[in-house]
Amino acid sequence: MDLMTLTEIRRGAQNGAVPARVHVQVESAAPKLTREQQPYCELVLADACDRMTLRVWSDHPAYKA
Repeated sequence: MDLMTLTEIRRGAQNGAVPARVHVQVESAAPKLTREQQPYCELVLADACDRMTLRVWSDHPAYKA
């Protein structure tokens, strides 16, 4: 798996999922609720050149309450 920047991942993700390693700083991680009151986690990641917001939905296997 290649080491990539967030910008490179963003470009590649336009065509689908991108397996990659990335060195980032977690700017924030916050539990939130959808309009339907379903929980999810919002992560804001940053590297030297870019920032990316990711959401992990409660029905995803990687979600931990």
